Amino acid sequence: MIGSDSRTGSHSATALVGPDRQCELLVGTSLASVGEARSVIRHTLSDVSAECVDRAAICGSELVANALRHATPPIVLSVVVDHDHVVVAVEDASRQPPVPRVPGADDTGGRGTLMVGRFSDRWGVEFLPHGKRVWCTIMTAPD
Repeated sequence: MIGSDSRTGSHSATALVGPDRQCELLVGTSLASVGEARSVIRHTLSDVSAECVDRAAICGSELVANALRHATPPIVLSVVVDHDHVVVAVEDASRQPPVPRVPGADDTGGRGTLMVGRFSDRWGVEFLPHGKRVWCTIMTAPD
């Protein structure tokens, strides 16, 4: 476990080991935290296919970046692995759902939900009493 204090923007990661693995990261408040989230995802998925790891890292990066840009802290990334799929989720304190849009060719942003939709097998939003969870699922084995 890495210690943290959310008031200072630092982070923590915890991992549970068992038949189903999971990891949680309290995301810092700067966009630099996106890289750390990607590292946590890659470390948690060290024994799944490279394709699955890459897809999960892309999706997780986009979910964290969107939360940092548009949501309210605290922001928590979770990664859950079982025998046939990975779930990457980001919780935050905002109840505003992500709004998929189609950016213009010259736009420098606005592609996050499009990328999550492209690289995951499923994605969605779950509203919680304290905010929301945006999640995606990536299959690790063929159907």
